Amino acid sequence: MYSTEEYLLDRALISDSVTKILWYLDRHDWEALTDTVLTQTVHVDYTSLVGGDPIDIPSREQVETWKGLVSGLDAMMHNTNGVIIDLPLPSSDIERPTKAKVTANVVSTVMKRSIDGDPFLQNGWFYEYVLVRDAQVDPKHPWKIAGLKNNASWVKGNMAVVKPYK
Repeated sequence: MYSTEEYLLDRALISDSVTKILWYLDRHDWEALTDTVLTQTVHVDYTSLVGGDPIDIPSREQVETWKGLVSGLDAMMHNTNGVIIDLPLPSSDIERPTKAKVTANVVSTVMKRSIDGDPFLQNGWFYEYVLVRDAQVDPKHPWKIAGLKNNASWVKGNMAVVKPYK
């Protein structure tokens, strides 16, 4: 049985995880990203931004990659909104789900003062996330991101802000 109470709690916890991934990134809280938001291995797809192929990568390694990418920036802010969570409605006929798909819009602004020209770059995209629930592994943070796909929509500003990334 999947109760209304469980459904509402799942939606809130999933929304928190989706918000926290970029919130922690903006604040450089690498430990929280690794320990409370991501599964031990995460499927990452940035092909719409940088080409290549999606990868499965240990979360600690992915966080180190993000850390390197943002280390040269003076400031950044990600705004996550329009979070759409795909969960079944409560019912006595189904078990509580252990997997959910989520889509969320993101607008990002990053700044690097040391470059020539405009120090800002903004972009918009939507993420497709896959989250899994495992309350035995982490009862305080049972819904974790196991996969993320970035779908680039638009870019405005100076690309030199992020190239090279350091």
